[in-house]
Amino acid sequence: MNELLVVYHGDDYLLIRSKIDQLNESTTTLAENMMNTAVSSALKGPRSMNNLTWSNLEDIAFALYEKYPDVDPTNIRFTDLHKWITELEGFKDDPLKSNESKLERFRWRGWKSSRQSVRAAQVVVIAAARVS
Repeated sequence: MNELLVVYHGDDYLLIRSKIDQLNESTTTLAENMMNTAVSSALKGPRSMNNLTWSNLEDIAFALYEKYPDVDPTNIRFTDLHKWITELEGFKDDPLKSNESKLERFRWRGWKSSRQSVRAAQVVVIAAARVS
């Protein structure tokens, strides 16, 4: 990525194209994993948001994404994240069972992943609409 940024402002089209191709090759697996997650989630249908507990990483992350779609999870304080999770409709666990490690999991692996999966699915839908 940094190499692409360096050549981006240059005039050498072939070098820029080469760096873009390298970036595409190196991110293909990530893109495939994101798409598989998005499609798998879509095929499962609507999620049940009843009886959410601290162990429901994906469900809580998805509920947070639905409730706060424009919020960047990397900029949220743990105290706010804890409050938002415990105030989710369907959250049934003991608020005191939380810890910083669990909140970090929700923030990074869960919520961020949900955002990326939904965005990836949106891109696929837009691309499919353009093709047809």
